[in-house]
Parts: sequence; C-alpha cells; structure tokens
Amino acid sequence: MNKVKFADIINNKIVPRLFKIGELKAVNAVRDGFAMTLPVIMVGSLFLILTNIPVLLGFGDAIAGVLGENWASNLGLAVNATFGLMGLITAATVTYCYAKEHKMDGIAPAVTNIAAFLLTIPLNEGQMPLSSLGSLGLFVAIILSFLTVHIFKFAKDKNLTIKLPDSVPPSVANSFSAMFPTVITISLVLALRLSIEAAGLESIQVIIRDVLATPLQQATGNYWGGLLYVLIIHLLWSVGIHGANVANSVMSPILLAQLDQNRMAFEAGLPLPNVITDTFFVFVWIGGSGVLLALTLVILLKAKSAQNKQIGRLGIAPTIFSINEPVMFGLPVIFNPIILIPYVLSVVVVFSISFFALYTGLVPRTNGVLVHWTTPIFVSGFLVTGSIRGVILQLVNLVVAGLIYLPFFMKYDQKIFAAEIQDAKEYKDETLSEYLVNQETESV
Repeated sequence: MNKVKFADIINNKIVPRLFKIGELKAVNAVRDGFAMTLPVIMVGSLFLILTNIPVLLGFGDAIAGVLGENWASNLGLAVNATFGLMGLITAATVTYCYAKEHKMDGIAPAVTNIAAFLLTIPLNEGQMPLSSLGSLGLFVAIILSFLTVHIFKFAKDKNLTIKLPDSVPPSVANSFSAMFPTVITISLVLALRLSIEAAGLESIQVIIRDVLATPLQQATGNYWGGLLYVLIIHLLWSVGIHGANVANSVMSPILLAQLDQNRMAFEAGLPLPNVITDTFFVFVWIGGSGVLLALTLVILLKAKSAQNKQIGRLGIAPTIFSINEPVMFGLPVIFNPIILIPYVLSVVVVFSISFFALYTGLVPRTNGVLVHWTTPIFVSGFLVTGSIRGVILQLVNLVVAGLIYLPFFMKYDQKIFAAEIQDAKEYKDETLSEYLVNQETESV
C-alpha cells in the first residue's frame, strides 16, 4: 500500500468516524460534566494535601501542638464534602450538560437526577453511607443522567406538561412544567430499586459496579489496558485528532474512581490498590502527550535550523505547563513520520517505566491528590506521591524520552537546515546565507 493510498484511507475513512465519536452528545456531556466537577475535586485535593503532607514530612506533631489533636480530621471534613461527593456532583453536572446538548434547560433535569441518584442508595441502619455518594456511584450517576434527560425530552416532545395561566410567574410555571417528567423518572427508579430488592439483590449501585464498573477498572487498571489507552490517544494525535478529548470521555470516570479508591485507602492507612489512576499520568504526560517537554528541550539544545530554534524558544514556556500545541503544530509532530516514531515510542517506554516503578513500590502509588493538568513537572510528581521519588521518576522519564527523541530530531533538523541553506542560495539572501553557513561551520 503506497503512502498516498494509506493517507487517503486515514483522512477519508478513519478520521471522519473518529470525529463522529467525539461529536456524540453523550460523549460531550460526560467530558463537559467532569470538567465542571474538577474545581470542587481539586479543592478537596488541596485539603487532602494539607492533611497528609505535613505528616509525611514529619511535622504533624508540631501542627497538632498548635491546632489540636483533631486538626487532620477537621480538615478531612472538607475532603469528604468535595472529593467524597464526586458521584452526587456528577449526577448534576453530566445531566445538566446532556440536557444542554439536547437544547433543553438543564436545571430541572439535574435536580431530578440528584433525587433519582440518592434513591438508588441503600440505607445502612437508616443512614446513607457517604462512600456511595463518591466515586462508587459515578457510573450510576452517568447512566441515570442519560435516562433522566431522555425522559424530559420525551415529555417536551409530546408536550406532556402542566400548563398554568399566563398570570403565573415564569419561575413557578417552569417548575410545574417539570413535574410530569420528574414523576416518571422517580417512579421508574423507585420501581427498579424495589424490584432489585425483591429479587434478593443488594442495590442498583452494586449491580452496576459488578457488571460495568469493576470489569472496566480491571481492564484499564492493568499494564496492557493502560498501554492501549495511551496508544489510542497518541495514534489519534498523530493524525491531528485531540486524542485525550475522545478517550477521556470514556476513561475519566474510571480513572477518577481509581484515584478516589487510592485516596480512601491512603486516609485509612491501608495499601493503595491502584497503580493506574487519573494522576498516574503526571509521569507520562510530561509536557503533554508524547512527553513533548523532552522534545522541546532537545530542540532548544540541539537545533541548528533557524526555524526549529524559533519553535524551541516559543514552545518551552507553554510546554512546561503541558500546553504543547505550539510544538505539536509548529514543528510539526502530526503527520511527520520522522518525529511520530519517537512520539509514540517515547510514551510507550515512559509509561512502562512508570507502571513498573509504582507496581513494584520503587515509587509510591498516587495518594488521591488531584492536580491540574497544567501543574509543572516535579511539583506534580511530589504532590501525587508525597515523595521525592515521584520527582526522581519524572526526571528519569524526561531524560529517557529526550534520548529517544534525539537521533530522530537530529535527522529531521538536518533536513530542515539543508532546506534553509538551499533557500538562502536560491534567493541570494547574503545575510541569511552567511548566517546559516556560519551555523553549519560551527556545528562541524
């Protein structure tokens, strides 16, 4: 198969289908809904840091002497009220975003879905267990979000609303218009719960966990599942598709659930169960996908061509904060066979190093702290592990990726440099030609 035919298949057959996946209303709703939860979860992570890092650094007793013995448990209240309510918050945000995708008001469906979500949780001696409101309920919250919005859409399409006189204030009239779909939603969920309990099963949440959540977590929580996830993102990026936007719509609930499992185990002083979590990838996405901070540093240190030198100078600052588009599209990386080889190879190697470092205990597993994706290297490695070994692992990965990129970039830069010299000769630009020749002489 020649290059032209292969590119035609990629551009005309595969890429349009992948774009369609990224445009699905459900995919967009999950992506945007989780984006809305991040501020709350990150605030919870901040309190988790304030609770645990002092203990890890050895001055917990000093803080206890000032704030009292219960200082850690008091700060933990904020963790439970934020991170610990991940499922409940998602029940509202994903529903709201999915309703917006269907051109509907999102408030009423979101409120209804909160009630439906709470209705699925079995009581323990009359009390609602807090753990069911967190990551354990994520998949139930998402499924109910889709159900609730479709019931509201059905009621809207069939005009099944309670109409009040025009003299009634709009806020009151809108509340009554949501009455019919709310009744249907709550009735269906209640009937489902009672049917499950009558059949001797535990709850909707347990069924979803056993049938859907647990198999997905097991599939993606091991080495091969994580590697497949990484490869999908990078293969999509290689043809210009934002791979993370496509893959994370499916993976975010799984990775966040696994991160929260580690958080709960960490707080309880138990062994951390998961190697791959949402924050595991601070060791992989160093400078964004493809470990592009390593490539950017190679460009800065080794580029001879004026074009690549400029890309290195422009790209280094954003790439430190994992904003890699200047390099991704400026070099470019996409549709660039010479660079795409190390782009994929480097992330496979770095992922493998990171997985086995955490799996074997050389580096502590991620402790449940969620850091923003723009958090710089070394800071993120320390925060998510609470150990300097997390920083060392990031440094090792950065160096390894740089060594992988180096020979490929040197070959590519040589090609660009030769083209610049040829252009200078053709246009008889003596100043530029002299500059380029001098650069070539210096390199020799």
